[in-house]
Amino acid sequence: MINRRSFVRLLSLSIPAFAVAREARAFGLRLYFVRHAETLANATGKYNSQTIDRLSARGEQQVARLTRELLGMSLDTICVSPMRRAVDTIRPYLEESKLVANVWPELAECCHQKVRTAEPSPHLPRGAEIAPVGEARRLMRIDAADRYTYEPANYADGIALIRLAVQRINREFGASNRSEMLLGWEPRGRFAIANAEISRLNQVEDGTFELIQLNGRVSAFKFPTAPAR
Repeated sequence: MINRRSFVRLLSLSIPAFAVAREARAFGLRLYFVRHAETLANATGKYNSQTIDRLSARGEQQVARLTRELLGMSLDTICVSPMRRAVDTIRPYLEESKLVANVWPELAECCHQKVRTAEPSPHLPRGAEIAPVGEARRLMRIDAADRYTYEPANYADGIALIRLAVQRINREFGASNRSEMLLGWEPRGRFAIANAEISRLNQVEDGTFELIQLNGRVSAFKFPTAPAR
């Protein structure tokens, strides 16, 4: 499942465009984006080590609803942020479905800095080793190249991290007839995603994407963009 403003940037940076035409037949990749369930930080506005990753009572209810919805879907691959709030959101579904999620450090939080004038780092800094705890360990797959988090030092680094995510989606799933789910980011703005709601992109015949579902509701948007480099 799917940081601030990151979702719309992912859309605008990713594969050529997102077509509106409803008559276009979906033929290829289907991407589902889901934000983590509500945390105590989301509920109270107090962000600290005790609230940022702990789900609220409402968040637990959202997880239960989301799990029921996902069990009615067919997913080929699940990619999740290493953040505990994201892992706790998807874990009940993984337990019920007997599936394993791929941990992608590219899906962790970024672009939260208010100052946007800093230059990007020559190389994206890496952070702590990713180590799921408890029952989550058997439900998460971490490749050797994904063992450490990214630690964007500034807003520009965050944009670079989003580009990495887009490139990886294209590389691993582009033009395939598959259903993939990404869980992590917390976007805002025109395409703000609510906690634990499903949004969906369908690839159509010309290789562009159609945004057909936003927060569980039918939507259609077109973005005339160039492919990510």
